[in-house]
Amino acid sequence: MPWLNKVTPFISILGALVAAAVTLFSLWFQRRQEKLAVTRAVLAEVSRLLAILPRHRAWWEDCRAKGDTDLPLIAFSTDVYDKLSDRLGHLPPHIIATVVNFYGFVKFLNSIQQTRVQYSQAEKLNDFAEFYAAELAAVATEFRPLLADAFSKYRVLAPEQQPIVGSA
Repeated sequence: MPWLNKVTPFISILGALVAAAVTLFSLWFQRRQEKLAVTRAVLAEVSRLLAILPRHRAWWEDCRAKGDTDLPLIAFSTDVYDKLSDRLGHLPPHIIATVVNFYGFVKFLNSIQQTRVQYSQAEKLNDFAEFYAAELAAVATEFRPLLADAFSKYRVLAPEQQPIVGSA
């Protein structure tokens, strides 16, 4: 079978091309899945924070009304963002800036919480309480509409659908 000798190199080349194509597809698929996982994880944390912020603000306003502005404040957890910040390039380009800005404001809220002692020492605790309440309201309301489409597209529960443990 002399024709087999002529076809054998092409079969080898075809086999190598198929193997390369399968490898490339596998790498592309893994990268795609990683991007999707990072996007969903970050958006899930954003959604959770957007769900908690209005509840925290309501609690804070109640504290203000009662004059209990010296109660402990718990920093907002940003563990997912902190651990995945080196992979923000995996997020879709149209939401990266919004996500980074959102986390900047959440970290700003955490920083505000830490200044309460100085406000108290300066006998300006009411100023602190008012400023903190205003910033809580701004962050909670400004970012929700900016990310609503992303929550839907990436199948992440919207803030109003988040189960909040320990809430009334």
